[in-house]
Amino acid sequence: MKNITLLIGILFITTFSFSQKSKSAKMGQATLEELQMTVYDKDSTAVAVVLYEQGNTFMNPAKDHNLSTTYYYRIKILKKEGFKKGIIQVPFYKKESIDDVKAITYNIVANSIQKKHLLDKDIFENKETENWTTLSFTLPDIKVGSVIEYSYTYTTPYFQQLDDWYFQSDIPKIKSEYESAILGNYMYNVGLKGFLKLNKNNPSVIKRCVNIPGLTQGGCTVLSLGMNHIPAFKEEGFMTSKKNFISRVTFELETFTNASGSKIRYTDTWKSTDKKFKSGEYFGSELRKSNFFKKNLPKEIITESNALTKAKNIYYFIQNHYTNNGKSFSYNKIDTKRSFNDKNGTLADINISLFNALKSADLDVKIALLSTRNNGLPTKVYPVITDFNYVIVLLKIADKEYFLDATNKRLTFGLTPFSTLNGDVRVMDFKEGSYWKALSPNIDSNEKIDLSVTITDIGEIKGLLRVINTGYEAYTLKSELNSSSEESYLEKYESDNNLEVNDYKISGLDRKSNQISQTFNFNFETTNDGLQDKIYFNPFFHEKTQSNPFQLTERLYPVNFGYKRNYTYRASISLPENYTIGELPKSRAFSLPNNGGSFIFNIKKINSKITIYYKFQLNKVEYTNVEYFALKEFFNQIVKAQSTIITLEKK
Repeated sequence: MKNITLLIGILFITTFSFSQKSKSAKMGQATLEELQMTVYDKDSTAVAVVLYEQGNTFMNPAKDHNLSTTYYYRIKILKKEGFKKGIIQVPFYKKESIDDVKAITYNIVANSIQKKHLLDKDIFENKETENWTTLSFTLPDIKVGSVIEYSYTYTTPYFQQLDDWYFQSDIPKIKSEYESAILGNYMYNVGLKGFLKLNKNNPSVIKRCVNIPGLTQGGCTVLSLGMNHIPAFKEEGFMTSKKNFISRVTFELETFTNASGSKIRYTDTWKSTDKKFKSGEYFGSELRKSNFFKKNLPKEIITESNALTKAKNIYYFIQNHYTNNGKSFSYNKIDTKRSFNDKNGTLADINISLFNALKSADLDVKIALLSTRNNGLPTKVYPVITDFNYVIVLLKIADKEYFLDATNKRLTFGLTPFSTLNGDVRVMDFKEGSYWKALSPNIDSNEKIDLSVTITDIGEIKGLLRVINTGYEAYTLKSELNSSSEESYLEKYESDNNLEVNDYKISGLDRKSNQISQTFNFNFETTNDGLQDKIYFNPFFHEKTQSNPFQLTERLYPVNFGYKRNYTYRASISLPENYTIGELPKSRAFSLPNNGGSFIFNIKKINSKITIYYKFQLNKVEYTNVEYFALKEFFNQIVKAQSTIITLEKK
């Protein structure tokens, strides 16, 4: 992914009459050629395509020189699934406003262009919360083949909250442009995210573009950006937030210079941010409540001599004591004393309580801020505190470090939720200064399967299956079992694996266990296709991979599994004397480049038994787009191996 800062230099340009508003796209641009289009030649699967879109931001004298952006969209509807592109919803905040809403649907009727205009009575505003309102409207008379066109003006007094411009979306675009002229007093860090290149990039500065009484500076920083032939952003499995990769321009207010020449800085440094945490600007005094927990923790926990045992006991005490109320993360609405007494709280209440409890036991502990997988990657160049929506704890004992999260009762010591596995976290060290550190699980995640199968003379297949899950594989299983009864779980398991479970045993479900062991005693019904002298069966009796999760022709963003994976499958199949084996499938092996992983499938007949050894491991958490095609083929091989059919023929 490219993350290019657009540096806008101060250029000397002769003063001339300038009106950024005049650059806004006008309505009424649909053409007969656009209406006659039936498919987008660069993406035949597209349900709709943006013909042209534009955003134009400027200081609006008609709106008290607040920041206005005119939005214009013209979209071709190619399939019924594209009708949703005609349902428009625009949220706005407090003193913001949406004006000048216009919309037209174009259709061909009797070989001529018919226009259907949106009526004012069909534009609605709905008060969502105390601060947020949504303006909504639906384009009239949409059909397959329609061209829809709409525009509106969005005005905000909040200059520090300039919205991103998304060049890319879930449908392809032929042309997308963004124009802006912003008063030079406001200095923004402008970033280009994603993998696509700009076709137009013409930054400049114009003097005295705005005349505001009492303001000494009236020059504008001008952006003129554009992309052509933009492919749709197609989401696929094993990815972090699409915000990390979708092509867009971002704006972060750095400084504002007022009329007296004083400069107000909005972007901070980590050194300054560390001081704010230390002084209590963030989390208040909640990071200094260790004495409270020292008084309230059981004495036998505090006095434990072994540091690791003590840490584990404190962790499980806090985890068991609290119930997560599910409320959103906050830096200010935290009260660890109250939440301790109430035995419930937010994730911040619980994990900051864990921090204080460990600190009260004289353990080396720090808090760590992170952004979850669906929240996007945090900015690293400078601190943007709102990028972080989660807090965990980093504990160091001797030379080993543990990331801890006590908010979920199914987590074991040293494991944090899958949603937190999003690259680096910011460890808040108030003595040496905060720093970035990779959040890597120190517990291996494996699945080991041992299968013993006997096929009787009459073609019955009976088996004993043992499955051992550790790390995140165990955590995922705990979560699944917690959400349903054992009976429901087994019913689904039987249906998914086409077998009947006669006896089932499970161990390791207690909250401190990092390993779960399951044993299935089962019968399996063969598929004979009406031929009694043949038996067909698939030897993978446990959650086989049915399809390749990677289907894209091209994937520009990386594949992120969250954690390394290791799966091992061993099977021994005893054959009846009155049957012979048809041709066995071929053994195969496949390795990913750069030591990224390996796959082995070995099948052979030894006397009256078939033995199978199958293993695949992923040695990396993340694979680049260059490695995507090898990874795709890797999973093709896995699907082929697990689709193996063994044929037995009666003698």
